[in-house]
Amino acid sequence: MPFALRATFCLLVVLLAFGLLTSSLSAEKKQTPAPIDLKTWQGVGGSMKAWSVKDGVLHCDGAKGKGHARWIATKQTYDHFEISLEFNVAKDGNSGVFFRAPLEGNPARNGMEVQLFDNDSPKYSNKPPAVRTGAIWNIAAPKKDVHKKAGVWQTMRIRCVGRICQVWHNGVEVVHINLDDRKHQAKNMPGIISKGGHIGLQNHGTPFAFRNIQIKRIKPKTK
Repeated sequence: MPFALRATFCLLVVLLAFGLLTSSLSAEKKQTPAPIDLKTWQGVGGSMKAWSVKDGVLHCDGAKGKGHARWIATKQTYDHFEISLEFNVAKDGNSGVFFRAPLEGNPARNGMEVQLFDNDSPKYSNKPPAVRTGAIWNIAAPKKDVHKKAGVWQTMRIRCVGRICQVWHNGVEVVHINLDDRKHQAKNMPGIISKGGHIGLQNHGTPFAFRNIQIKRIKPKTK
């Protein structure tokens, strides 16, 4: 093999190896869960002893009853925000993400909730679309069902700026509403008119897991 051709071949091999190494490091970096600090959360209605963090994953063991928090809430409040996370629902599991919620009363009604549960479970087979995974509970049904089976990690992103709320489930926008168009529901769902509050995760009495929870504030565009 001529020297020039051999040198070119060696260079290609080196570049290929470097590319594979870079891809491997990049994939490894993406798989590293974002850190979760339970000190930034608080138990509502009880202690947080049903919640724990291991290897970057937030686990809820589903323990309920006296002394257990019905949900955990951020210590800070948010009005205009975006939250993204991954969740893993156990078989027959049920949870939810609360937002613009007060610490008193029912956070799903006095605030709002994006529902998370095992859509394939017989326990929930008769539930209407407005309370299934990806819905803003009892307010807006998802436009499309893109759930995955229990035990598989899924993604959820919720963005609320002013009166516009959007939900993406597994990368697909499933809800996009103007809350002002839902004011007729405010008698039963007063959280519709809430302008801000806590973000929270529900303990509904079944094991559940979350990771890569990221919350950011959004500054609304001024007219």
